[in-house]
Amino acid sequence: MFSRVAMMTRGAPAMLPRAKIVEVARVQCAPRSAAALQFLRCASSSPPTEQRKDDRAASYSTTPAPSTCATNGIVNGTPKFNPAMFNILSSQQVDVYPLSGTVGAEVRGVDLAQPLSDADKDRILEAYFRYGAVFFRDQNITHAQHLALAAEFGEPEPHPIVAGIDGYPEIVRIIKDANSVTKFGETWHSDHSFMEEPCVGSVLVARELPPYGNDTLWASMYAVYNSLSDGLKAMLDDMTAVHSAAYAFRPDEGDRSDNYDGKKEMKYQLHPILQQDVEHPAVITHPVTGKKALYVNSMFTVRFKGMTEKESRPLLEYLFSVVARPEFQCR
Repeated sequence: MFSRVAMMTRGAPAMLPRAKIVEVARVQCAPRSAAALQFLRCASSSPPTEQRKDDRAASYSTTPAPSTCATNGIVNGTPKFNPAMFNILSSQQVDVYPLSGTVGAEVRGVDLAQPLSDADKDRILEAYFRYGAVFFRDQNITHAQHLALAAEFGEPEPHPIVAGIDGYPEIVRIIKDANSVTKFGETWHSDHSFMEEPCVGSVLVARELPPYGNDTLWASMYAVYNSLSDGLKAMLDDMTAVHSAAYAFRPDEGDRSDNYDGKKEMKYQLHPILQQDVEHPAVITHPVTGKKALYVNSMFTVRFKGMTEKESRPLLEYLFSVVARPEFQCR
């Protein structure tokens, strides 16, 4: 069976006509690639985007990870920006095709079941830096190959709440049943922003997909930030956002208690992180491109530092509405 692989941050899918199964491996630091991977040495990510799962492509995308590592790519106030990384987007083997004007590209000419050459890894990353999310169609990879692929770009890590699959704890199987009351990742979010050091990226493999619908969207948080007024940018540049997993994984919502009780195939476990708040800059700077991006999301961002949730809500709702504008998205 051919599947699709994706690197990305998650978005908002449409209604499901039937079940969908996607397997995710998230990676943290310790990359194993050529010089183009240098920025991944900290818990920072590629161009911030919000995620979608492509139903025919293998796709790569990462979460826009902020925190302390977001500034580790800055030396004396100057971003580590290498323009040459963006100049080669086509070779004999690898071609890159943009999917929209702001985010997303399809990479062709790569068999992800085979070890990647340094040249192919660099070209994939070049596309990734430029487009924020990259997709690979008609791929056929095993769980072991999925994990090995993720390890090329960082150290795979288990999800703190959702149990991994047997034999591969770093891979989470996301099962979206059309009849389920509570679904996983149904609103705009950036993976693991509720952690002090969010994952640098997610590698998704679509295993079973409906014949239509269930699109997932990605939004360029670069473009979202750039669309804001100068006054709002200046204000957000100095703000800190508070993130939490408490609302997204609350056991008493819908039928989610069945996940915690082990009655569903997707099994959750209570974790101290559910009781913790973490702080990240509301605006982060990408350590390779030097671009600024908005870093708030409707699933995990609960308020701004120094403000109550009620006081924060109007500004957050406005920012979330900008993320939802189609001109900043691909699907």
